[in-house]
Amino acid sequence: MADDASPPRPADDAVSLHTIAEPDVYSAQEQEQADADYALALALEEEEEERARDVARSRAEAAEREALIAQEREEQQPNGPYRDDIQVIDVDRDDVEDGIVDSLPYRDDPSAEGEDAEGLEDPRPAPPKTVWGKTRHYIGRSARCLRDSTRRVTSWKSGIVKKALVIVIITLIAVGVLIKVLVLIGPSDEPEEPEKPLTPRERAFQESGSMNRYLVLHKLYPDLEDSASYECKRVWKTHTPALKCHQGLLSTAWDKGDGDHIRAAKMDIYGYSKLVCDAPRWTCSRAIRDLKDNMQEACDERTDRFDWDNYQARDLRYFDDEEGRDSGPMQLAQSLTARYDTLCEGPGNGFWGTPIEWDTYTAELWMRWGIADGKDAGRDLGYLDKFFLATNEKKTIEAHVEKGSVETEAGSMTYEVDVPDRRVGPGDGETDCGNSIRDWIETKWASFEYGAVMDQTTGDPMSLVKFNALMEKAIKRCEKFEAGQMIRRRHEIWEQFGMWCDGAPCREQAVPDVALQLIHGLKQDDSPLPGIRKMVNQTGAPVEALQALHDDLLEMPCSIWMDETRLQEDIMPSDFRVRRLCSDECRNAIDRIQKRHGDLFREASNNLPAENIFAQWAVMRRRAEATCKGLEYKEMITRTTPLCAPGYAFLGHPGWIFQQPTSKKDILEAFSPAVEKLAKSLPDYIRKPSSDTGTQRRLARQLSESVCNRCSGKLLLGTTPDWIMLEAPSGRRLDVAKQIDWYLRDSEDVDREEYKRVAELYGATCNKIVRGSAWTKE
Repeated sequence: MADDASPPRPADDAVSLHTIAEPDVYSAQEQEQADADYALALALEEEEEERARDVARSRAEAAEREALIAQEREEQQPNGPYRDDIQVIDVDRDDVEDGIVDSLPYRDDPSAEGEDAEGLEDPRPAPPKTVWGKTRHYIGRSARCLRDSTRRVTSWKSGIVKKALVIVIITLIAVGVLIKVLVLIGPSDEPEEPEKPLTPRERAFQESGSMNRYLVLHKLYPDLEDSASYECKRVWKTHTPALKCHQGLLSTAWDKGDGDHIRAAKMDIYGYSKLVCDAPRWTCSRAIRDLKDNMQEACDERTDRFDWDNYQARDLRYFDDEEGRDSGPMQLAQSLTARYDTLCEGPGNGFWGTPIEWDTYTAELWMRWGIADGKDAGRDLGYLDKFFLATNEKKTIEAHVEKGSVETEAGSMTYEVDVPDRRVGPGDGETDCGNSIRDWIETKWASFEYGAVMDQTTGDPMSLVKFNALMEKAIKRCEKFEAGQMIRRRHEIWEQFGMWCDGAPCREQAVPDVALQLIHGLKQDDSPLPGIRKMVNQTGAPVEALQALHDDLLEMPCSIWMDETRLQEDIMPSDFRVRRLCSDECRNAIDRIQKRHGDLFREASNNLPAENIFAQWAVMRRRAEATCKGLEYKEMITRTTPLCAPGYAFLGHPGWIFQQPTSKKDILEAFSPAVEKLAKSLPDYIRKPSSDTGTQRRLARQLSESVCNRCSGKLLLGTTPDWIMLEAPSGRRLDVAKQIDWYLRDSEDVDREEYKRVAELYGATCNKIVRGSAWTKE
């Protein structure tokens, strides 16, 4: 039998841990596993302690030898201070009072003879130096702690608590050991791949503080011009939050629908539709709308503009010379909105919102048909040939899984899409088009303007007959019902504008050169460029100023170089052409020319005869600015902003845009036949126009090019008519008779009763167009 006084062996401890505690009948198997783990830990501890004892014995023998040497030295020197001499030995008085110092022997204590402070044996084994040794050492120490803790646990009365504590402790030990091993092993010595240096564009993006879905716009774009309003500068810098959209939304690569440019820029439409439009869509969309609202409150599209000239001098630029040419914060907000809507438009919710395999319509056009679409690609018919080529052969494309990859600036993106089966063919209704291609065809159809759509084969303006035949050929290959609806809808709209009569164009309009130049800009041989080149070669000519004017006119996206007669006869009657002349793109180009070279032009003009090319340029600018007159001074021109010039031209007095009439008799003579003619031309019943955006835009154009132009109405009535409500600012219905009495109070040369009759007929006729036959005078 073992001696009761002998120390317990590790194995006994392992058994006692299991046997002292109350048995747990529900967890015997778990307890056995825990005991086995614990026994293994103790075995490792014993092995480590045995090794430590060997090391300790070796050190003890060395220490004894050193102690003998030290004793011999000590005999040759005076004894050190006594332990109880507190002033001599450096011991804290509190230690003495607490009894700490009492545990140390006197120098002359016989029991301490032969011992030295430096020769005392450390009972703790020295920690090993190898990684495996250190690991086993820490396991042993942890096991001792576990053993002591377990002995306390055995006094508990709950076996469940004991088991949980043991498991937790073992888990913590294992995690700690693993972390320690990783720390001891250290990082790998293998060299890391060097980081790819950032491009100037990437550095500009990084230094702006931007990241994907956090775009700091006021640091990516140029500063505003010095002439911009203080309020716009303040809101642009301090109240415009970082845009929560993907970086790809800032790219202009998609805007013109140029597939080659998109591929070269690695801006794949499908790849970026996944990045820009997802996660989640409403976050970016809402951020853009908030940006637009902020800019509309504080900035003007014409006067608050980016300083692109100084931006080109920056060392780090995010946009190159071909990108980001939005004139200012207002146009930027509009561009981002249009770009997002074009890229991300897709099926809505509900029954009619069946998801499509490529997620968005633009991505489906790109992946299924190879057609690139963008916000500024409306009148480009180049991709129609791709659609015809893809549907020339009648066949059925079986359902399959399409796999591949697309290129983005961040690298390749793989995809795997389940594609359903579909039919294609050249006959009527033989192609399963879907909403994406049908909407694309209708957008092209709605874009027709004389002079705006060019024939891809000849380079000349396309006639309405040829354009209509091309559109019908494309849409008839699609589903029959939808194709028939679209053809009827487009012809009805052309009838509204007087372009389509009895299934054919009412007349083919010849497009004058000045209209083509206004829409597309000047070419090398267009006036006045050849004349300017001749002047450069003349002796004493202001070469620098002439060359600058030549290059500026050639660079402009539009042309304003025309005499007053051509302006009044070829431009003013058309709302589309006047709106092109007055667009921000065109007018901002004029302003940029003046900012760059205005002083140079004035200096050159002062040294030339009164009639010179620079004086003509000044006249063209003033004439264009006057043509853009609206109801309000310097009003921002949008797609529905009333412009006065088409209305005055309809009355046969386009010159009123430069100088309005002062005689009420002249006004009555101009309005009376025009109002009578319009009233007789209207049918008895007119359906109330729809409130959708497309219908309202067409209605605005129809009114602009008629006697119902609101600028014209202001001339006749003395107040701006509101064809939606026809109410005075106070909210009461406008009494036309009283208004005319007040308006003619100082006019003695006009028949008041006839004037009132024409004014009332005018109001009734225009309201019938705007509100339908349901409108009645109250």
